[in-house]
Amino acid sequence: MEGPTVTPEVEQLLIRYLQIQDEVRRLEEEKAALNGRLCQHLAEFAQPCWFPTVAGQAIKVRVRHEVQVLYDEGLLRQRLGERYVQILKADPAKVRRHLTDIEDLLRPALDRVGSPDRERVRTAVESGVVPRDAFNGAYEKTSWTTVAVMRLREKDRDSRQRNDGPCPPTAAAASPSARPPAARPGRPAGRPGWQGTASVRLRPRPPAVTRGSAPGAAA
Repeated sequence: MEGPTVTPEVEQLLIRYLQIQDEVRRLEEEKAALNGRLCQHLAEFAQPCWFPTVAGQAIKVRVRHEVQVLYDEGLLRQRLGERYVQILKADPAKVRRHLTDIEDLLRPALDRVGSPDRERVRTAVESGVVPRDAFNGAYEKTSWTTVAVMRLREKDRDSRQRNDGPCPPTAAAASPSARPPAARPGRPAGRPGWQGTASVRLRPRPPAVTRGSAPGAAA
């Protein structure tokens, strides 16, 4: 699949992008190693904060000791039977994983735990369940472009050549995508077949924000 032209300016941009990505990865690895050594140093420290003075500068170090207990859920379910539910607490990860199965159970509490969904808004407006003009001035529509730059392994390059034809002669692959706005964007997860653990997302221009005023724009 043909992509945008790789101009000299874009080529230099991608080269520098990859250099920064490598530097960030090295710094993160070094930071993690230093953090581990500091955790060992403070393993017996009982206070929530430590206030050392380093090179003439007072700093604050927050300290938190955590304990994780992993239960054999299958074994406990078998041993406790109906009493198993007495030791359970809602697990957000399991709720997300089984959301489609339990959504009807959550319906009575949706006014507290739910948020408007774009597809449901569209369906409700088109079916006449809710009036279209109820959304005038009641939403903001935000759009932007994000990219993630990664090195392409040789085996994946060969696969891409078989599927899409010749690869452009670039040192990196830029993949533009439109994503919905997230309140707290997290670190993107690694993708199989791609090298590197750091994936920096660029927002080349401020998001375009549209105030809801025209009927039908909410969808």
